[in-house]
Amino acid sequence: MAKRIFGTARWIVALGVAVAVCAVAAGVAWAQQRGGATKPLSTQDILDIQQLGARYAYGLDTGADNGYYYANVFTPDGSFGTTVGREKLAELAREGGGRLKLRGYQHIVTNVIVEPTPEGAVGSQYIQVLTVGGNGKSPMIDHGGRYEDVYVKTAQGWRIKSRTYVRTFPPN
Repeated sequence: MAKRIFGTARWIVALGVAVAVCAVAAGVAWAQQRGGATKPLSTQDILDIQQLGARYAYGLDTGADNGYYYANVFTPDGSFGTTVGREKLAELAREGGGRLKLRGYQHIVTNVIVEPTPEGAVGSQYIQVLTVGGNGKSPMIDHGGRYEDVYVKTAQGWRIKSRTYVRTFPPN
């Protein structure tokens, strides 16, 4: 009789341990899937992110709102290349990103690609920078390439966390 009770007790303990291990493993798997899962972007998210590209170009080309129209497409600690932070970005736009020197830059953004990430989104887009011309000068493509971006959704909507310019024209 003692053998039978001991055997049953051992079986119950083994079963309890197996159930506990399975429960922990299932909980860990569920937490990883839930926490690390990348949610798809909504159509509105994609449109809002594309709008950042248009606002970026307009703000840089015009220096609107004393440069803050441009700076507002970034997070407060956002960056474009080595220019970091709202005040430095606004200063860049006030200077026109070269517009004042060369009189008439226009940034043309095309082929926007946006992919979701667990933190927000990443994307790329082609950029061509035109000089408008004037005084008998024809418009021309001054330089071009693509932007590589990291986007985050803030209380104010989508913003650029970081933007890197990859030059493709003219070739180095």
